[in-house]
Amino acid sequence: MERSPLAETSGFAAIAGGLGCTAALPDALAGLAHRYGGQLATAVIAGREIEYRCHQGCVCDARGAMGSPTMQAARGLLAVGSPGVPVRGRSPIARGLVAEQAVAVCLTGCVHNGPALRQALVERGALVGDGGQAELLLHLMAQSRQRTLVNRLVEGIERIVGGFSLALITDELAVVARDPRGFRPLWIGARVDGHVAASDASALRSLGADEVRELAAGEVVLLEPGAPARSLRPWGVFPRAACALEWLSFAPVGASFEGLSVHPVRHRLGRALAASSPAQTDLVLALPGACATAALAFAQQAGQPFEIAFDPSQHSQGGCGPHELRAMPAVVRGERCTLVFAPDTPMDLLRGAVRGLRDAGARMVHLRCFGPLQASECLYGMSLPTPAIAAGVGAEPLALQGWLQADSLEAASLEQLTTALGRESTGSCMLCLGGHAPLLARDAVATPQLPLFGGDGSGA
Repeated sequence: MERSPLAETSGFAAIAGGLGCTAALPDALAGLAHRYGGQLATAVIAGREIEYRCHQGCVCDARGAMGSPTMQAARGLLAVGSPGVPVRGRSPIARGLVAEQAVAVCLTGCVHNGPALRQALVERGALVGDGGQAELLLHLMAQSRQRTLVNRLVEGIERIVGGFSLALITDELAVVARDPRGFRPLWIGARVDGHVAASDASALRSLGADEVRELAAGEVVLLEPGAPARSLRPWGVFPRAACALEWLSFAPVGASFEGLSVHPVRHRLGRALAASSPAQTDLVLALPGACATAALAFAQQAGQPFEIAFDPSQHSQGGCGPHELRAMPAVVRGERCTLVFAPDTPMDLLRGAVRGLRDAGARMVHLRCFGPLQASECLYGMSLPTPAIAAGVGAEPLALQGWLQADSLEAASLEQLTTALGRESTGSCMLCLGGHAPLLARDAVATPQLPLFGGDGSGA
């Protein structure tokens, strides 16, 4: 199955209610910094006016835009922001008028049946641009015969098949939704002045949100200022397909996903990897990012010291390039090193890290991946590095080891990952790691209309 041309990535934060919501939006986006590379977009609605900004710099640039006249006129009612990098020049946020109301939509993940939906919309006369998959939802809502905006939205998302989470805002309410298989995470919480939603619980807690909870797969929640959150379940029951990489590298180490904490999963994988693939080395090192927990567990199991080898100042602002990982000679000179890395690590960055260690005087560099090596690209909307096999490095770990200029290369197995996840491994999506595909092309069909939508268009 080919990767959808409408795949989009990263996460989002949405805020509903309260005079301080626009000022708080950059703080929420800062809590999602681990999911993007410095580009972000924001949208705030004031009546029928939509203030949209695409920021090429850091969160500070978004913070500076919060004082614009439209932002102030919004009175802090509703805001949505996405740290998603635009795909092929498209905005991560779609906006327009639906039933005479200004609407902004942010969708992260992948609309699997996007091409079929686009074709159907065009055949019905819609002028569909290249605004991405969130734009498709706006067109589905515009063509709906339902009377209320919420019914239009739920009717639209009920036609979408894929792995995604989304947020929609007007000047009256916000609506967030998670796909029925639960590919992408989504959390909501409450503040004194309104509701907040984000792709990570850490972004909500950074805002002082209370009653933080994860949306269930297939749940749609209405967030209205001054009212309790309301939950809808427009889809039927589908097999689970939560992304395994959330536990391995996407989520922060203190997070939980589907009720399972990230830290113990990475810890179990590190220990299992050390037991199955030991290396006769002097030090255990972690590639900067999500690898520290697994590397520390590896070192404990192997009985070897764990050290920080790369200059922390290089990656304190959200990552660094393949030639910027400078190892500290005082740590690695003359030592045999085991470097632990994550399955979705870009191969050129990993090769640069090996080179950096050798330039700093390391005698040997053994590589250990605390998850299965990435076998393919993600079909469900996550922007992953091109796997080494697809890049022509070679299908065998030995060939990849030579290209990386490492002394050895070993990776955790699917069985070890399944054991580390425990009961959450059932139905988890591990396609990019060599597992099965939970959603195939033949599944990309709309489900029957649900009883929620009566002929008079009444409803929530």
